[in-house]
Amino acid sequence: MVDLAVPRDIEPAVADLSDVYLVSIDDLQQLIDENRQRRELAADDARTLLGQEVARFLADSRAHDAAPAIRVLRESADAIRQHTLDQAKRMLAAGRSSEEVIDFLANTLTNRLLHTPMQALRQAAESDGHDLAQALRRLLMEERGRQ
Repeated sequence: MVDLAVPRDIEPAVADLSDVYLVSIDDLQQLIDENRQRRELAADDARTLLGQEVARFLADSRAHDAAPAIRVLRESADAIRQHTLDQAKRMLAAGRSSEEVIDFLANTLTNRLLHTPMQALRQAAESDGHDLAQALRRLLMEERGRQ
């Protein structure tokens, strides 16, 4: 590096020129420090933004992963509903009272729709599946809060 020390007798003349800036080493260090701080703040902002985007992507990905299971659950519930409804219609056609058929329909739908999840919950409890039990408990509490 070349030392560009300006002789003291020239310094005031250089400082008076309109297109020339006289900068000391201390001034340069201050600029470097300010720039470093700005870059660190920008990097922190970028890390925060990146973290938010990664979290959003993972949430979207988990929701997408649940779609096939939700579709199977919906199809299963629809099949149970249709089968139970057909049974109720046959009961009505056979002359059973509407009250008896409605009771059959309500009880049978409840039992059939809850059978598989209750079986899975029981198995999870037996095999130390606390996460599933806690998730179901949280889900039921949220649903109870909405009613």
